Amino acid sequence: MLIHKQAEKELLGLPGHVIERFTAVFKMLEADPYRPRPGCDIRLLQGHPRIRAVRVGQHRGTYEIVEEDRSVRFSKFGHRRSFYE
Repeated sequence: MLIHKQAEKELLGLPGHVIERFTAVFKMLEADPYRPRPGCDIRLLQGHPRIRAVRVGQHRGTYEIVEEDRSVRFSKFGHRRSFYE
């Protein structure tokens, strides 16, 4: 899994309990980055066929799947009210 440098700053700026929940989501995404499941709510972003958003409570993270090695690349984290702007 890869996290863009700016996304890492955004992630570390979130509350501690949210970071812990995202850590659990990272482990689930390493196993299967396509399938939504309890604790790992995944959706395709409208208008972006390759970018997915994962929901953790009121916070979101966007990622893209690198097909060559099936790795996940996160590009953004934030609270939902300002996330989609």
